[in-house]
Amino acid sequence: MTYSTTYIAIIVNILAQVLPKIGVTVGTEELTSTIQVLVAVGSGLWVLVKRYKQGDITVVGAKKV
Repeated sequence: MTYSTTYIAIIVNILAQVLPKIGVTVGTEELTSTIQVLVAVGSGLWVLVKRYKQGDITVVGAKKV
């Protein structure tokens, strides 16, 4: 079974935001915050790159006509 990498990136992003709220942390609070930011930026960039490679949007996100 093949999963959408976009969906996986979104799920990872959501988990990175939710897990610390329910007590799951990685080391110190600063480290957890840093990891949250890196995951959010990384998954956001992943989604943008995959969408651009799909070919129906431009680099700035405008739909091609």
